Amino acid sequence: LNFQYGSYPFETFNPVQSTIYPHIGSNKNAVIAASTSSGKTVIAEMFASYSIKENHTKFIYLCPAKALAQEKYDDWTNQNHFFSKLNVSICTGDYQITEKRLKDLNESNIIIMTSEMINHRIRMIDSEKSEFLKDVGLVVVDESHLLTVEGRGDDLETAIMRLTAFNKDIKIILLSATMPNVSDLAGWLTKLTERETIILESNYRPCKLTIHNERYKDGNGSNFDETSMMEEAINLLFRHENDKFIVFVHSKRFGNNILRYFQDNNIYCDFHNADLAKEKRLSIESSFKSKNGLRVLIATSGLASGVNTPARRVIIMGTKRNNVNVPVYDLNQMMGRAGRPAYDKEGDAYIFIGETNFTLESKRIKEKEPITSRLLDSEKGIYKNIAFQMLSEITSTKHCKLENLNNWFERSFAFYCGKKISESIFKSTLEKLIN
Repeated sequence: LNFQYGSYPFETFNPVQSTIYPHIGSNKNAVIAASTSSGKTVIAEMFASYSIKENHTKFIYLCPAKALAQEKYDDWTNQNHFFSKLNVSICTGDYQITEKRLKDLNESNIIIMTSEMINHRIRMIDSEKSEFLKDVGLVVVDESHLLTVEGRGDDLETAIMRLTAFNKDIKIILLSATMPNVSDLAGWLTKLTERETIILESNYRPCKLTIHNERYKDGNGSNFDETSMMEEAINLLFRHENDKFIVFVHSKRFGNNILRYFQDNNIYCDFHNADLAKEKRLSIESSFKSKNGLRVLIATSGLASGVNTPARRVIIMGTKRNNVNVPVYDLNQMMGRAGRPAYDKEGDAYIFIGETNFTLESKRIKEKEPITSRLLDSEKGIYKNIAFQMLSEITSTKHCKLENLNNWFERSFAFYCGKKISESIFKSTLEKLIN
């Protein structure tokens, strides 16, 4: 397929891409909630191409994980991709910020970042001279349900708030497979940017996904539960011996246990997790993508965030993390890795659910959870996220009155959704920071 900015190895845009195509040249934001493997990366590339070629502005692509950022950088700098003719930079925790890197960022057409990194660059815009942020015309936020992730969502929320405050011309595109309250997000973007926001929701998926809720015997403690799951998992591996699997775990300890158990049973596998060096992570991903490489990839949830892996089947080892329910958006991301559009007509995901609460858990994971702000999360009366973001505001503005803080908070997704913050919270948080 040839379109005016590049070419693709397929004949036509799919229904999701075709629906959004007429809007790529508009001055509107967009919130796009579409299934995993529905071609959202191509949608990002459409908007980016227009912004770079027609508006002569920079494009920032935000993603939730360093592994995904690296994959996008490798894809877009590959000589077979039409983006390779542009200046593409990557800015994540895997790379040091040097004068040369800042120069590269300032000269780039495309910049790939994590939400934490862009928030940091915005906070340091004057001291580190991150001038490129003022020339950005488009930001695409992939896996934008990150907004609701504990410990991370406030960085993405405040990054969008700050970026739209000093760059009035910027257009924001939110992409995700799991966003039930898209109208709230669209309304927030419209308020921040003072321009209309398109909403696109679609259930289109090129590979049919079948979800299997699998019982395992639980209730006798961690070791018993894990052994029971591992036995059920290896039965599935032997039953579908010609298929590639991703096996998702919720702790590195359990992942290492499964790795040993599978290897003892002659399963060709490896364990992908955040503790590995970048080169090792890339080596594992490359082997799994190879026809004669790894058959089973054991992974923590970080791999669920968009990294392109050719798994016909996915196993999710339980629905609890540290005895707390794994959020449904996490489970949906993991399930979405099953099925390879280029090779398969369908994919299968197996969720292991303990028999003790099987009915309740089965019901819970069918329901989509709304995207909510994490800005007002508190523990024992301490608002850590507010404290960190307040400190950032004080550092960047050099003066911070109560009126400034209120004006700042009124730009938040939390405020848009009806959450309020009292003067006493600001004052007590400021006192704690001073102490």
